[in-house]
Amino acid sequence: MKKAYEIDMCRGPLLGKIVMFSIPLMLSGILQLLFNAADTVVVGRFAGSTALAAVGATSSLINLLINLFIGFSIGANVLTARFYGAKKWPEVQETVQSAILISIASGGINTFGATAESFFCALAW
Repeated sequence: MKKAYEIDMCRGPLLGKIVMFSIPLMLSGILQLLFNAADTVVVGRFAGSTALAAVGATSSLINLLINLFIGFSIGANVLTARFYGAKKWPEVQETVQSAILISIASGGINTFGATAESFFCALAW
C-alpha cells in the first residue's frame, strides 16, 4: 500500500516526480534567502552600517555551513535509499544511526562553538 508521501521514481514519467521532489528544496532555498533579507533589513535599519557590513561578511560563511550539512543529509539519504532498496536492513539501520550521530555531534559542536565565540567576543568588546 503506497502512502501519500511516497514517490515511486522507478515507474512512469519522471518529470512530474522530479518537480514534486524538488519543490521542498526550492522552497527551503527561498525561505533562506528571505531570512537573510529580513536579517539585513533589520540590522541595517536599527544597528547601523558597521553591523550591516558584519552581516554581509558572514552570510557567505553561513551559506557554506548550510550547504555542507545539506550535502551530508543528501549523502545519508542516498545511502539509506540504496540499502533500503536492496533490503539490507542492518546497513539501513547503521546508516541512519550514523547520520543521527553525526547530526547530533555537529549540532553540539556548532552550538557550543558559537556560544563560546560569542562569549569571548563579548569579553573583547
